[in-house]
Amino acid sequence: MDISGTASGAATIEAIRAAASDALGDRRLDGVAADASLVRSGMISSLEIVVLAAALEERFDLSIPAAQVTMQNFDSLRGMAQLVRGGTGRSTPPDNAAAPAEAPALRASAAAAVRRPVMLVAFTLAFLVLLDAGLGALMRGPLAQRNQAFLEQGYRLYPVGGSYSQDDLAFSIAHHRIGDRSLRGKPRVAVFGDSGTIGSFVTPAESIPGALEAALRRRYPQAEVFNLAFFMQFLAKDLMILQAVLERSGGELPFDVAVFTLGDDYFRSEFIDRLPAMMPYLALNEDLLKRFSERLPEAARAPLASMVDDLRAASRATGNPVQRWLARHSALFHYAPYFRYLVTEVLRSERPFDYAYSLGRRPFLDPVPDRPPKSVQVSLGLAEKSIDRRVVSMGRATIEYLRERGIKVVLYLKPHGPSEWRPLYRQGTNISAAEIAQELCAARRCSVVDLRWSLSGSQFTDTLAHYNADANRLIADRLARAIVREVAQ
Repeated sequence: MDISGTASGAATIEAIRAAASDALGDRRLDGVAADASLVRSGMISSLEIVVLAAALEERFDLSIPAAQVTMQNFDSLRGMAQLVRGGTGRSTPPDNAAAPAEAPALRASAAAAVRRPVMLVAFTLAFLVLLDAGLGALMRGPLAQRNQAFLEQGYRLYPVGGSYSQDDLAFSIAHHRIGDRSLRGKPRVAVFGDSGTIGSFVTPAESIPGALEAALRRRYPQAEVFNLAFFMQFLAKDLMILQAVLERSGGELPFDVAVFTLGDDYFRSEFIDRLPAMMPYLALNEDLLKRFSERLPEAARAPLASMVDDLRAASRATGNPVQRWLARHSALFHYAPYFRYLVTEVLRSERPFDYAYSLGRRPFLDPVPDRPPKSVQVSLGLAEKSIDRRVVSMGRATIEYLRERGIKVVLYLKPHGPSEWRPLYRQGTNISAAEIAQELCAARRCSVVDLRWSLSGSQFTDTLAHYNADANRLIADRLARAIVREVAQ
């Protein structure tokens, strides 16, 4: 039936809303005003316009010409209702318009697909699936070595800085050297943390884990250190990575010592509450956190379950099932960091990452002023009401889980600010990460390395969150001493 046929009487706003909800597989349009923008606001994507067109065709028993499958017609519920009622342009030839007799078979099939959106969707999706499969085969085949070189042979979860990070943490772990079964050094140390720990804007060897491996090998020539840091100060993210490692190694813990980075913001509830919406990769990987919680005793699972619920809520608010599926399964999404690297680095310079490494060599403060700028808060610790106790419980449960399996644990308190400004900071009645760490390590459950005031302002790089190579060596030397003591016990 043509678009101007008998379906118009049934095309109420609520009928359109119901059809759209069924097609999208969620209730995101519930309560949305009839004239509210859907496409321009990002509520529905351009790909979903095609899905909606097919759904309206099926629900109202009509054919929508391809020329009318536009952002304008699908930007509001009212626009879709008017389209179904035949209120917009009807100049497109009818469905039964014949293809030119001289057209090749493929061209005729494509033309027919254009005239019927359902066929167009199927044709387009088949093409994209084949394209994505070909891209995946190319990256796993002829370009595999180049991609592994870009990934620094698995020495970090992402190279240089967060702009080259991979959203799928399990995919990142699959390319990390920790999965190499031939690595059986002693001791084997896994280092978890944030962008400062991973070594933003310095080489893998100059990062904290890289320098730690060099320091330990002065005592243990076969020592192996695995850099498992990833950007953002969020302990739940570290547990996602830990779960990905466990799944990759068949449930085995391929290390003897675990080092966890901590700081005040790791426990700050106001900061943690904003993270899921700010960092979509966290919601994408919530299933890893859920599966890790299932490894813990039932009495210890509630804080992790609460965090999983928060991540799922953020996922529903900021994404859709199609995007999440693509991020987990599409080669285009998985290898996007490599293509960003080609465009931003290889085409720009004969020596990739020159600019990024220059940031790691440039001091953030030189000379260091007597007083911090007004933008720097000189308070230390957190008020009791600002501490997310779920994180404390998660940390305690993780330490117990590792200890029961013979894994030593070291908590590293990251640099908080320049040592020159330490006398200006005030803690008052606040509770700092150092006190929480001591609580977690009570009864010798683990050890604490407090390096909050170990660096000069000239040893930070682009911000107070990242450190230069000299600073990383200093931190690594202190960590190495603690690890040697733990291993000797």
